[in-house]
Amino acid sequence: MEISDLAKYFELSENALNYLGKALASAAAGALIAHIMHIVRKRIPARLSWGLKEHRTSVFVLATSAKVDTGEYIRYSSGIGQIRAVGILVPGFIRAYKTINSSNVLLSEELPEIYCGRDLIVIGGPKNNKLTEDLLKKMDKLPYTMVGNQIINRISNTKIKGVIKNGFVTEDYGLIIKTRNPYNREARCLIIMGTHTYGLDAAATAFVENLSKLSYLFVSDYVCLVKASVSGHYVGKPKILDFRKIKNGDDETLNLFSAEMDEEAS
Repeated sequence: MEISDLAKYFELSENALNYLGKALASAAAGALIAHIMHIVRKRIPARLSWGLKEHRTSVFVLATSAKVDTGEYIRYSSGIGQIRAVGILVPGFIRAYKTINSSNVLLSEELPEIYCGRDLIVIGGPKNNKLTEDLLKKMDKLPYTMVGNQIINRISNTKIKGVIKNGFVTEDYGLIIKTRNPYNREARCLIIMGTHTYGLDAAATAFVENLSKLSYLFVSDYVCLVKASVSGHYVGKPKILDFRKIKNGDDETLNLFSAEMDEEAS
């Protein structure tokens, strides 16, 4: 091989390496930009929506629906409503924080008292969730609460519950409260409730879908009433009936304003 041929060979090799290097750099830059865009479009809004202080130690507390004596130990269990709600909420939590500590998913009857000062995600109404009952007692000035399986509007003094026809739920209601944790004002508290299984499903869906939209992201403390139609076991898109911001994040004052809305989840 002549010297001129060698020179051309090395020149071509160098050009190929330069091209390959630029292609790899471009691909890496593209991947980095895509990752940044994912964080900006998905993770940051999701984190704003959840608004937790210490997500690594946050606790999911499910209602306790049954207590069974096995003869060797007492076994607690939850209901289908809580399972459906967890199935809706956990993907949203992972979207925000990438992982979840399964050992921090507990039933209300098994919750150590020391955990009450952490960030709390409480699922289920006061009828079967003792923690929900205790928290609602400490939030006695909010415009909405729950007693048994009924949502109470304290302003109009009306009771709200699901509609049952011919033995089937055809319309159900849910309530979402997001505010400071009454046990520890530096921590956060999210309560998801429903008048029946389907209202709980609707409330969880509304939190993940409706309330993660830009118009809600910067409202850190609120009470939200939702409604959904039910057909068999299928829950329709939740509709926000009432959204009330807690202005100063303090449940001990009635410093609220109302922003009634009529918006379906999309």
